[in-house]
Amino acid sequence: MTSWLKCRVTKGMLPGEFTVVASTAEGKEISLFAPAQFVQEGPGLIAVTIIDQQADRSLVALPVEPLETPSKTVTVETKELVEAA
Repeated sequence: MTSWLKCRVTKGMLPGEFTVVASTAEGKEISLFAPAQFVQEGPGLIAVTIIDQQADRSLVALPVEPLETPSKTVTVETKELVEAA
């Protein structure tokens, strides 16, 4: 299921690219460079795929690997997800 993860979004170094910073359920920040097709700049959202969801935590797949970990999957707080329209 596709959803949106709340994050901070700024322009990237390349055209059509954004820098994204989000928080994991453990309170650590992750950062990545994402193509514009996966980002909503105004509200600060990045597209994710929900793999597993619990009441307070969700395992999601990001569209690209964050710089801090060699995996696209991260656990985030469920309250940080916004349902895709």
